[in-house]
Amino acid sequence: MNVVLFVLGTLAVTFTATIDTKPAMAGVRPAATESLALTVVVVADGFAVKARGGNVAPGCAGVGPGIAVPKRDAATYDFAALATCAARLKQTAPDERSVTIGANPEIPYQVVVSAFDALRTDELFPEVSLAVAR
Repeated sequence: MNVVLFVLGTLAVTFTATIDTKPAMAGVRPAATESLALTVVVVADGFAVKARGGNVAPGCAGVGPGIAVPKRDAATYDFAALATCAARLKQTAPDERSVTIGANPEIPYQVVVSAFDALRTDELFPEVSLAVAR
């Protein structure tokens, strides 16, 4: 009887939320059409964006080095600008549904989740995969 009371007294209920993701598929490439291959990396200065293997320039205008979507200020990531940039890139490949998100180790988890949400709004990129930092 004491054991049952102990178990009931120490039982904790944990509520968790899940985010559906698909694992990256190594070595699988579409044959007929060129994929956008959109990748977003969350870094300390903002969002680095790559599409079709090249870096997207600051301001999401063309190809070039740098942070495509910088932070609004020292502490605030600009998720609306990230969604706008992704929508602009999606216009070049309207059937594209997937995006890969990676983050540097020091990036808070909530920032990564908010990036997920920004890229999945309005069915922009509903298939989100996580990249492993190396």
